Parts: sequence; structure tokens; C-alpha cells
Amino acid sequence: MSYLRFARTGSLEPFLNQNDVDEEIGFEVTLAAQWRPNLTNNFQVAGGLSVLFPGRGFGDLYESRDPLYSLFLQLTVTY
Repeated sequence: MSYLRFARTGSLEPFLNQNDVDEEIGFEVTLAAQWRPNLTNNFQVAGGLSVLFPGRGFGDLYESRDPLYSLFLQLTVTY
């Protein structure tokens, strides 16, 4: 789990033509797994799911506070 926030939002405000952008981006939760057949490093499969629960600052920028989902899959083959 990660908590994300901007250090400063002053540079975003003129760019987006908005005042008082909140510093909170939100919480990110990630669940991942890795599989290595026969415990070798020649073939690896990893995958997972990540969810961002937006905070007030994210809502100020994108006008949406719906959770964002990301699925990922990684295949590594070494010869």
C-alpha cells in the first residue's frame, strides 16, 4: 500500500487554470505474484492488480474520484 501526495501544487495551478489544488493524490494498493517453474530463472511469469483510490487532489485535477484499476502481466524468458 502506498500513500501518494504532491510536495507542492503551486506549479500545477496556473497550468490547469485552477486555484487551491489539494496535495493528496490518494492510496495505491497492489497485489502481485510470481511463478518460476522448477525454481529456475530461465522462465518467469509475474502478474497482478493495482488499484488507485483517488484523493482530493486527484479529484481536483481530473474531476473524478472513481477508483482506477490496472492489471499487469510480465513474461521473462532467458536463454
